[in-house]
Amino acid sequence: MVARYYEVDREAVRQIVTRNRDELDDDGYRVVTRGAFESDIASLSNIAPRARTIALFPRRAVLRIGMLLRDSEIGRQVRDYLLDTEQHEVRFPAPGSFLRSGKVCGIGKLSAPE
Repeated sequence: MVARYYEVDREAVRQIVTRNRDELDDDGYRVVTRGAFESDIASLSNIAPRARTIALFPRRAVLRIGMLLRDSEIGRQVRDYLLDTEQHEVRFPAPGSFLRSGKVCGIGKLSAPE
């Protein structure tokens, strides 16, 4: 399903998983047996009858795949979205922060610039 979402072949996703397994594991990626999957989610899926294991990609892992894919227009759109979001976050400091002399300062009372 991840390969279908990014409009790439399954092998491209498999290679990314192999090369970046530690990061994807940190994102919640895991592989479960068919039996474990069916006992939890069976009625919600249309898994191929011969599949013995199922790879589960949480949203964060799906986004990471998009950041790592080279030849996917959708992957590029995901990267652009994430970069645009980061750019927006940098421009607007978190609540509790304030600007002083052009620098973001720590949490504290708001005070007028010096």
